Amino acid sequence: MVMFYKITQVLVILFFAFFVSDLRKKNKIKRILNPNLLIVMKLAYMVPLLIFLSSVICTEQLVYMDFLSLFITLVGLGIVSIAKLSLGRNHSWTGYVTFPDAFCTGSVFSYVRHPMYSGIFTCIIGMLLHVLFHAPLPLSLINIIFSAFIVYVLISSANAEADHLLELFGEDYQNYMKQVHPFFPVRKYDSEASSKQQTEADTSLY
Repeated sequence: MVMFYKITQVLVILFFAFFVSDLRKKNKIKRILNPNLLIVMKLAYMVPLLIFLSSVICTEQLVYMDFLSLFITLVGLGIVSIAKLSLGRNHSWTGYVTFPDAFCTGSVFSYVRHPMYSGIFTCIIGMLLHVLFHAPLPLSLINIIFSAFIVYVLISSANAEADHLLELFGEDYQNYMKQVHPFFPVRKYDSEASSKQQTEADTSLY
């Protein structure tokens, strides 16, 4: 059981690293965050991953929380992979944006505006849960600090991305924002309701 857990967690992180990477050829992109911050961000990603991997590899006995950790990381990986596949060539690394012909409202985007980031947050929670029960306290604290920094940058990037999409799509994206939370699946997007609101707003002008 321990070996199965180790192999599964390592595979999850390898796939996670692949899906959050930015290797494919992109359409036109624009940087929306400070370049120095982005460099630190890329380096910071490695710290929690390495701490988690070393902790998993050195694990000799499982606790109940490890199974919850595995479940959470699997859910996070699923969200990240579906979101990236839905974006296609419009996916970009954190801190950059593309210029899509339309913003995505299908699949996981009908529940959250930034599912890539939601998936990353979920994976961070799953990894941190394992580390807290297995790694020494100093490593756990380092993991928490770097994870908090990553979350801060992702939220900053999400806000900048929203501004960019508002410039591109105006009221259509604004109506989408009103219905869909940036990170949590609070409410599903209803395009018909959005169209109805727009029609009522246009009618009120006359």
